[in-house]
Amino acid sequence: MDYLSPVLAVLVAAVLSGPAWTQLFAWRAVQSRRVVVNLKSGQAIDGHLVRRRGPLLFIRNAHLHEGPGDPAALDGEVIIDRAEVDFIQAP
Repeated sequence: MDYLSPVLAVLVAAVLSGPAWTQLFAWRAVQSRRVVVNLKSGQAIDGHLVRRRGPLLFIRNAHLHEGPGDPAALDGEVIIDRAEVDFIQAP
């Protein structure tokens, strides 16, 4: 029965700090947003920005836009170095 008090205290603290837990796990939903990344090369990549790590952007469900015509679907996750980015649009 001596172990019950610390366990109960942790559970009460977790319930009372509910909004803090929500904010901790809500960052992923905020980061996963649709963006259009315009590159210095003149190409553009649109998709969902899912992660940023240092100078790298990670885009999923990406499409490559090169001049007129239909965009080409890109498989997997596209990793873009921010040094190659001209500007980013977030509609």
